Amino acid sequence: MTYINPYYDNNFFEFFLTLASRVGAFFSGDSLTLASDELQILVLSLIALTSSCVGTFLILRKMTMLANALSHTILVGIVGAYLFTRAMGEGGDHFDFSHLLPNSSVLVIACLMTAFLTTFLTELLITKVHLSEETSCGIVFTFLF
Repeated sequence: MTYINPYYDNNFFEFFLTLASRVGAFFSGDSLTLASDELQILVLSLIALTSSCVGTFLILRKMTMLANALSHTILVGIVGAYLFTRAMGEGGDHFDFSHLLPNSSVLVIACLMTAFLTTFLTELLITKVHLSEETSCGIVFTFLF
């Protein structure tokens, strides 16, 4: 009996062997298409890999408080992009983000702008007011969040 699921009746280790062979075949140019679950595992693995590299860099540079402030203050950019697109008449009457999905460049630009604003204000407080990095990050983080 033939099953469509390539992972049917696989144990724990066979699952990873099958996944590795299917992803390898996909990248080697075979006519294999990955299932949505396989793409999710691949994307999440790549995100975890890059985040761990960035996180290690920030810990070594003693900039973890700035990373925490950036990760939380870009929420201001997302909210600003939502309110901006709603004010331009692209949003409906209900609470919905679907109008932002085709135009995700608005979200990226708004997040980058708030990230630069957070970094600029933090550095401004460090250089002009002579606060420590942790204190200036805390002030900007609280102000923007």
